[in-house]
Amino acid sequence: MRGGVKSLMGRRNLVIGLIILILALFGIWLYALRKMPAQPDIVTLKNNSVVRGEMVQQEFGKYVVILNENNRKQVITWDQIQDIELSFTPWYFRVNEVLDWIVRIGVVGGFVIFGVGLWQYSQSQKWKRAEFLLSEIRLFEPKQNIVNVRRILDNAQADIYLYGEKDAEGKQEKSVPVDRSLLLSALTESSDLKRDHTDDESAIRVALNSYLSHLDHFNNVIDSGLVRKQELKLYLQHYLEIIGNNRNERLSNEIRNKLWVYMHSNGYEGALNLLKKFGYRPST
Repeated sequence: MRGGVKSLMGRRNLVIGLIILILALFGIWLYALRKMPAQPDIVTLKNNSVVRGEMVQQEFGKYVVILNENNRKQVITWDQIQDIELSFTPWYFRVNEVLDWIVRIGVVGGFVIFGVGLWQYSQSQKWKRAEFLLSEIRLFEPKQNIVNVRRILDNAQADIYLYGEKDAEGKQEKSVPVDRSLLLSALTESSDLKRDHTDDESAIRVALNSYLSHLDHFNNVIDSGLVRKQELKLYLQHYLEIIGNNRNERLSNEIRNKLWVYMHSNGYEGALNLLKKFGYRPST
């Protein structure tokens, strides 16, 4: 704690010291500017007389106008002039030029600072999205229903723990062999089957509902801007490809079409929109 306080105080003192240094340098510049002796312009005439003052106007080849020490303007025609010697002031004492450079540096510096700030903001948003996505995936992937649906989609036949790996007493549950025929009947409405769904079919529907609800959620997350589609691609692409791509051989098009109808009839519009975001459409 003490180290953090000391570090904070150190940064504050550094900023204060920097401000004082800048003010001191600016004061030195103003003092030097005030003390700088005024150097007049010198116009030597052909009759060897000299006119001293500030050249305030000129038209080459015609005349010059000199503001003399008495604040009076004197017009000298060009044919009278033998030589003109202009006073020289270092650039850092020419107020207008200094202000021009300050403005230029300020504008360029402003763009640089804005660009750096924008990049830092973009990076921080990227990290926030990555952290949010990782937390969402950690909640999504380990769930038993999600694991079950993924195994069903990946395998033509697999032993699935449709009712959980352990029962209420902590004993090992029996796995259920799930093949494409069982999946198809689970996706078919009971009215079309002309019977009620079996327990295994109902358990498959429960697992599918859980999976599709998460797809709904991910679609909403993309729409809200919390995560970008490409950032989700790594985690979802494989199974969206199975569900959505008519050329993917892991599912028959009959089952795939049944799954799309199931999503539509059960209100999983978010899952359908997510599939469409990745370029998948139902087969016609």
